[in-house]
Amino acid sequence: MIAAKARELLVEAGLEPKPPQLQTVVPLLEKASLEEDLSIQSMWATPLANAAASGARAGVQRLAVEILAQVSPREALILRHVYEGYFKKEAEYQADPTRTRQDGPPAEFAAFRPSDLHRVSQVDTRDGDLLLDNLLRLGIMRFEVPEIEDGQNVYPDFIQLTELAVLDECLEAPVAQQ
Repeated sequence: MIAAKARELLVEAGLEPKPPQLQTVVPLLEKASLEEDLSIQSMWATPLANAAASGARAGVQRLAVEILAQVSPREALILRHVYEGYFKKEAEYQADPTRTRQDGPPAEFAAFRPSDLHRVSQVDTRDGDLLLDNLLRLGIMRFEVPEIEDGQNVYPDFIQLTELAVLDECLEAPVAQQ
């Protein structure tokens, strides 16, 4: 299933598969073979397709394998939601004439309330907090920086992405180079 889906992604992109680096593909196939959930299996197909499209990002691909092996189906829902939310925010950012970067906003530009992420993952607050704790532990997300107001800590209300590269490897299908 995973290899067939990866091949399909490469065909859709008009790419011929190249031999991926064994350091990437062996752990990927080993860990992906243990996954029973169909939504996570499709997420495994994307890094496999990316590895077969190009070995240029082998370090990020290996990191994606290690992180994806530790993500539950409910956490995958959160990651997809956050990833899509980032690109919605990116469109707003690109339309802003006062923006300071030309290449797009930093990952932390997209911030999410934990309660919204609980709802996306379809769990209660206690279980949702555990899911978010795992994503925080994996370094995919972080709480915004606390502020101090009137000498008191104001704890953050939002969770932000820390980096897009790993999510790109897991969620963004390969594309042919122009």
